[in-house]
Amino acid sequence: MFEIKDFQTLYNMVVASFIILTFSLFYNSYVTKGEFVDLILLFEFFSGAKTVIITWLMMSFVFFGIVLVTKLALRTSRFIWIPIYIIHCSINFFIAMHNAKSEDLGFASVVIIMCEFVRMLMKAHSYIRTKVLYLKDNPYRDFEFRGIKVVNIKQGEQEFD
Repeated sequence: MFEIKDFQTLYNMVVASFIILTFSLFYNSYVTKGEFVDLILLFEFFSGAKTVIITWLMMSFVFFGIVLVTKLALRTSRFIWIPIYIIHCSINFFIAMHNAKSEDLGFASVVIIMCEFVRMLMKAHSYIRTKVLYLKDNPYRDFEFRGIKVVNIKQGEQEFD
């Protein structure tokens, strides 16, 4: 995965953002309280662990419904399953946003909830895209990625742009 430059760039951006955030928090703690690392601040940041776990379980339960949406997508037209897929994603978005905003959660707890939502959303989209792309009759069914080349399986090793 890290052989592709785009993933490396995204990874480096996230790491740089967290490093800047960490230094900002240490600096703010040092300026306001005179302490470098405040254990109470860490407890405040990660407050609401029970809510985070319950939210994660709720989101997981909803996102396992992607299997049913995929089975529906394979048997019906796009005018039926795409709105259901959008509703499926919206329900999980509502769960994440509602639980992140309704409780008095710490910043790190909110970040955990939102990152898990995005991760689950991307996994669900990847699952449904792969199943619909390769199991339905469409013009891209016989193509696959091999490194940086797109290859038509039926026609052999030909490169497509």
